[in-house]
Amino acid sequence: MRRLAAVPLAALVLSGCTDRLPTESTRAAHPRSQLAASCAPTIKTVELDDLGGGEDGAYDINAAGDVVGWSATSSGQYHAVLWSAAGMPNDLGTLGGSYSEALGVNNNGAVVGVSETTGGDLHAFLWTAATGMIDLGTLGGSRSDAIAINDMGQITGRSRLASGEMRAFLWTPTTPGGTTGTMTDLGTVLGSGPGPESSGSDIDANGMVVGVSTAGSAKQDAMLWASGAMMDLGTLPGDVNSTAYGMNDQKEVVGTSRPMDGTFHAFLWTSGGGMTDLGSLTPGNDFNIAWDVDNSGRVVGFSGILGKSRSAFLWIPTVPGGTTGSMLDLGPFPGYDDSRAFAINDKGLIVGESYSNATDVTRAILWMVYAQCEGEE
Repeated sequence: MRRLAAVPLAALVLSGCTDRLPTESTRAAHPRSQLAASCAPTIKTVELDDLGGGEDGAYDINAAGDVVGWSATSSGQYHAVLWSAAGMPNDLGTLGGSYSEALGVNNNGAVVGVSETTGGDLHAFLWTAATGMIDLGTLGGSRSDAIAINDMGQITGRSRLASGEMRAFLWTPTTPGGTTGTMTDLGTVLGSGPGPESSGSDIDANGMVVGVSTAGSAKQDAMLWASGAMMDLGTLPGDVNSTAYGMNDQKEVVGTSRPMDGTFHAFLWTSGGGMTDLGSLTPGNDFNIAWDVDNSGRVVGFSGILGKSRSAFLWIPTVPGGTTGSMLDLGPFPGYDDSRAFAINDKGLIVGESYSNATDVTRAILWMVYAQCEGEE
């Protein structure tokens, strides 16, 4: 799971802008407990090291500050990578092919993602420091992707069936935290039989899964799966499609909802209030995606205009767990044009990507947000 602590504005200051993750001593150097009305947010960005190929991206971060994603190697391949809290990138290898990327990491350091196999198929993997990369197999088809993992070692993602449909799955370890287990088809909530598809995007501490369920190309809705049953989360009023990307342990879900005009609206869903439109960074932005939410309801994602640049955001509720709030523009890395935030951890560190139009290069980015209050240096 990806989540932020009760206070998102972590006290993190860098001595200049380096390409290394902050150490634990740096994280604790300037403790701040909340963003008061008299405090202005200050944003620091860090570009993470790559594996020698000059390009990378970050998708998830755990409580210890370990980051996972992908990186180009010096030989031009793309490999799953784990940046330790010390900041160094570690090549996690592949399942025998030339490509892999890491999509999720839990607080025990177990990593999940997708890799090309020796035979050329794409399979979900589980990686641990003790075992290396393990092929999780499929639901009978040729492809699977492991997208998120909780601290019990339960994994969700998507896999093709032998009949060709893509389905959300829950992989359950034989023992908590184990590396052997069983992959289960979670089914669909829109339609039945051949045709309907689904995909899992995130999993909470109790094994609840969120994602999307589709009934062909004409209809797809955000879904929540729990205790053997899948629930349709619907859409924002008047919209026709939706997708859920992240959730927290309070059963709050984030994603995007789309009306007939093809625009994208970031949403926050709660069991008591349904879907709320989180708005956008700038009036007129029509491409707004909420990707992750913490246990006090703070949301990260990106906002922009379809076909043009996007900027990562941090949405802060007026009160913890509330459904009204405001967006903070995290911006791109200096010299870059575009940014997307994908995850946030319990120390307030945010990870994602920044893109340069001039060089056509994507870089993994770490954002640190803290409060600069009146009278403080």
